[in-house]
Amino acid sequence: MFKPVSRYLFLLLFFLLFCITTFPQDTAYYNTVSVTSPTFPADLEVRVRSPFQSRTYSEYRDILIPNYESIPTGVGTQRMVTCAYSGYQWTYTPPFAFGSLFSREHTYCQSWWDVSSTTNPYYSDFHHLFLTEQPHANGMRGNYPLGNCATTTTAFLDCKLGKNILGQTVFEPRNSDKGDAARGMMYMVIMYDHNGSYGNWSFKWLNETKIPSTPQDLQTLLTWSKQDPPDKWEVERNNYIAFLQQNRNPFVDHPEYLKYINLYDLSKLNPVFSPEPTYQASNFTAAANGNSITVSWTNPSGGQLPSGYLLQAYNVDNYFIPADGDVYPDSIDLSTGKALINIPYSAIQSYTFNNLSFGSHYYFTIYSYNGTDTLINYKIDGKQRANISTDITPVELVSFTAVIDQNNINLNWKTATELNNSGFSIERGSDKNSDGDIIFNKIGFVKGAGNSISPINYYYSDKMNNPGIYYYRLKQIDNNGTFNYNSPVEVNFKPVVKGYYLEQNYPNPFNPGTTIAYSLPEASNVKLSVFNALGQQVKIVENVYKNSGNYNVTLNADDLNSGIYFYKLEAGQFSQIRKMILMK
Repeated sequence: MFKPVSRYLFLLLFFLLFCITTFPQDTAYYNTVSVTSPTFPADLEVRVRSPFQSRTYSEYRDILIPNYESIPTGVGTQRMVTCAYSGYQWTYTPPFAFGSLFSREHTYCQSWWDVSSTTNPYYSDFHHLFLTEQPHANGMRGNYPLGNCATTTTAFLDCKLGKNILGQTVFEPRNSDKGDAARGMMYMVIMYDHNGSYGNWSFKWLNETKIPSTPQDLQTLLTWSKQDPPDKWEVERNNYIAFLQQNRNPFVDHPEYLKYINLYDLSKLNPVFSPEPTYQASNFTAAANGNSITVSWTNPSGGQLPSGYLLQAYNVDNYFIPADGDVYPDSIDLSTGKALINIPYSAIQSYTFNNLSFGSHYYFTIYSYNGTDTLINYKIDGKQRANISTDITPVELVSFTAVIDQNNINLNWKTATELNNSGFSIERGSDKNSDGDIIFNKIGFVKGAGNSISPINYYYSDKMNNPGIYYYRLKQIDNNGTFNYNSPVEVNFKPVVKGYYLEQNYPNPFNPGTTIAYSLPEASNVKLSVFNALGQQVKIVENVYKNSGNYNVTLNADDLNSGIYFYKLEAGQFSQIRKMILMK
């Protein structure tokens, strides 16, 4: 008998099919609206509002976060989420749960709503909900409007609270979230203003009626949307939410729509742009030659020809959607991780990036456009993309072993090639969490060779005392901070003990804590005692049965006065006394 499939599992399976069969931008969705129509704002409202499927907070937690807004860390089942406002990252073991550390943020503040409700759909509309760190970032934002801080009062990582140039208190998120937050807020105006019983949502009503003393500046949001245009992550998030809610954020798909609507009062604007090109470039490819990559394409012919192309290049899988009327200046240095080049239609149909990092992957996107300056008009549907890698793996690890030598565990590893290798962080683990994942801790660091095309051998020795099963792994770190883990190796360590021995405490003199080490060649009852200068016993540190091995014990002398003391180890027929000094 088949077991019934859960609703969430069905949604996930359906989404995987959805990802395979749809394009990043659903152009057919907007067939019923036209920016040239005098009723464009109203038509766009109708388009966005129907169809629409209301969702809940629990579905945001159980579907959107695990399937899109979190990423695997590569360690067991652990995943990581990022605060939209600050960039703070938190690693968790599924399932995700909202709590004191992470919460969901209403970009259009809940206290601003005309009709306050936790049951109406705008309470949990995914298009304006974002994950935020709660104590600092979300707590700092509170109900303040978004804006640029001329002076800062409080900061947390990449977000801050302060005063704008008018002396008003505003909250400023990190740069990479400004456009996302702005488009989420502006979506709410189109989606809910005078939508049935949902009340007023326009910026005119908001600033003149609801929050006249602390207004939300619309021009700031429009500027942020220009400075931080919709990127691949935001576009694909919009796709996923569209699958769940059945509606889309139009300002993510078409950032140029913001030029045709006055969101302050939802009136129609009539900007003038050059005619849009009929076609994109075709046959867009990328080819590597050493540490250079050449992208090439074929110019379109027929219809409205483009006057040029916007070529985007990244060292991560990314792109952004340009907006009509916005010019993106050339920035040709791809070593920064991103490059933009404007190429005339009449120029040679290729472009070469030089001096790239070996072993890196690069992604390229090209848009055709027509016109210049504020008249520029981009063709954003049917964009062309290509990606390719340069040809040397940054660090190729060919072996990693752990060998027991007396009371040391010696780690040896070998690399075949290295590029920009800062070094190796050595990590050891013994305990596991409730999910069975090994908990690793850093125990050392070995500097890498930087760049090498010849094999290099590395060594690290870990002195051990306590028996047990241990796991070791390497965290290889590049000069730019990126890192990779290798598969851990397992060691079953049994210490070599040559006889009874009580070592001198360290540090000595001490205040108030010190470590006492001793060795047992065989299992026995162990008593470790402390005596004052008169020979009176003042503390029993241990009185237990122990197996053979090497042991470290911490003595806390908070309750003792300064002076000379003696500590005595008794184990079987063995007894030894040493002197120590407590100085407070």
